[in-house]
Amino acid sequence: MSKLIGGNPALSQDKFSDFVIDSGERMTLNGAIQKTFILFALLVIPASFLYYKIASAVTVLPDGTTLFGPAVSAYTPLIWGGAIVGLIAVFVGIFKKEWSPITAPIYSVGYGLAIGGITAMYGLQFQGIVFQAICLTLGVLLIMLGLFSSNVLRATPKFTKIVSALIFGIFFTYLVSWILGMFGITVPFLHTNSMFGIAFTAGVCIVAALSLIIDFEVIKQGADQGAPKYMEWYGAMGLIITLVWLYLNILRLLAALQSRD
Repeated sequence: MSKLIGGNPALSQDKFSDFVIDSGERMTLNGAIQKTFILFALLVIPASFLYYKIASAVTVLPDGTTLFGPAVSAYTPLIWGGAIVGLIAVFVGIFKKEWSPITAPIYSVGYGLAIGGITAMYGLQFQGIVFQAICLTLGVLLIMLGLFSSNVLRATPKFTKIVSALIFGIFFTYLVSWILGMFGITVPFLHTNSMFGIAFTAGVCIVAALSLIIDFEVIKQGADQGAPKYMEWYGAMGLIITLVWLYLNILRLLAALQSRD
């Protein structure tokens, strides 16, 4: 079996190879799917909570201008705290896979708060953008799953190398942009509604969508290989990470397109 290493650090195939079956319980595809739904619910509930809390705290002027007052700022610690806790949970889960039944739910709840805040900021400025982003994300997920199930797209070694290289390039660009931003230097057009910025974000969305194929393949291989039961949580967490990445970039893309109208 070929060793798949995708851009998602949680779902590289080597994470499913170093284990010992000691309880007789093995990872199954149905189990991974069930855990994915659980993590998705744990993500959506806090995201919805914080979204409506922020939405109820803003002031909309007669001309349509949205003012984010002190009441909204009070939720900022929840947004950043959720993101930090979620990120820590991911790294702990990567190095301690057997803790996945704990770290995966913590990630979902933490990032749910972060996504709720980010979604509110976009949604209150751009009418209808949240519903569109959710529908597009779920649509892409179903399309990729259909293409994978019908063997139209499979994570061959060549496919995996190309997607992994693209992901590395994207995150390297993000890293450089972040470092330069610390010195007050802005990368031209990268995070704007210019044609270049829109094209870049659209490209990121495409790469994120293709990454789902690698996620599906690695989870399937884990189940076929007889990974321990707790790897269902690990695989589900990796898939949710990719979906979050896809959703946030679709949200950014729609916002850039709408701001050009």
